[in-house]
Amino acid sequence: NSGLVDQCDSPEELASVMAHEIAHLAAGHHMRLQGEMRSVSIQALLAAVVGLAAGVATGNSSISSAAMVGGQAAAQSMMLDSMREKESQADRLAVHYLASTGYNPDSMATFLKHLLGEQRKASLPAPYLLTHPLSTERVLDAERTAANVRPAKSTKINMDPIALKRVQATLIAASETDPKKAETLFLGRLKMHPDDLPARYGLALVHRYAGETQKAHAAIDELLVGHANDPYFLREKGLLLLDEGKPAQAEAVFYQALALKPDNPDLRYRLAVSMSEGGKLEPAARLLRRLTVEKPTVPLYQYQLGVVEGQRERLGHAHLAMARHYALLMDEPMTLFHY
Repeated sequence: NSGLVDQCDSPEELASVMAHEIAHLAAGHHMRLQGEMRSVSIQALLAAVVGLAAGVATGNSSISSAAMVGGQAAAQSMMLDSMREKESQADRLAVHYLASTGYNPDSMATFLKHLLGEQRKASLPAPYLLTHPLSTERVLDAERTAANVRPAKSTKINMDPIALKRVQATLIAASETDPKKAETLFLGRLKMHPDDLPARYGLALVHRYAGETQKAHAAIDELLVGHANDPYFLREKGLLLLDEGKPAQAEAVFYQALALKPDNPDLRYRLAVSMSEGGKLEPAARLLRRLTVEKPTVPLYQYQLGVVEGQRERLGHAHLAMARHYALLMDEPMTLFHY
């Protein structure tokens, strides 16, 4: 989903895509599509059989070929029509979902316009657009729907526009294989806008991922001067300290971040890791057990619990956690081994 996040200009655009996909599920499109695909496959097969029989009867093989190609083309056309209909329905439902939950209903059309522009510039359509056909009519339909819905007055989503930009900066820093290229990108942004907080954050991440801990510390400390209570900056500081083998200092920083976001599971996980690396195995295990209960589908929490329980020489508990970890990864041989 990183490509999607990167393409969004606002949190509301991201919400519109999520609303669209939820609408597909609510309307049962995935189940209906399976039935339609079976029906289309049977029709294409029947056309091929009839064409083959006609070719045999007349001794003309071109009749068979034409019938098979024609049958496949008709089947594809039917599926495309069906998908267009489902996409339009999901768009309309999404607009209503956005309006009823306090988001701007126009954000669906805004994002579709953005995608349409990308589609026109590209020589080949993006993989997403192969399954989500896009047209000007679809954009206009979303605009018409938005014009006819009443946004909810009671609920208004309070969004931080910096939050999305921060995530986008994280994606750039984490996915760019050449750190210098990412560094140049963020430095270019900072040259134009020195107060660009996401760009400064992204630059700090580039330094950390590249193993340039001194530069990363300097960048994070500079951010913390003006934003001492930012849990995300504190998280990066803690991770840097862990990278340097300073678990006790990292633990103190994660506690500071958790005071600001006490229910954040990632911060609690990082605290548990810093505790275990500092030899505080029993409190680390307590934290991890609670996480595995609250978030039972996260393999990483199960794995770390298995490691800590192994360090505590509680091998039965360690194998149980590891079995659950591998079961979530659908690795049957390793799951059975640990069970």
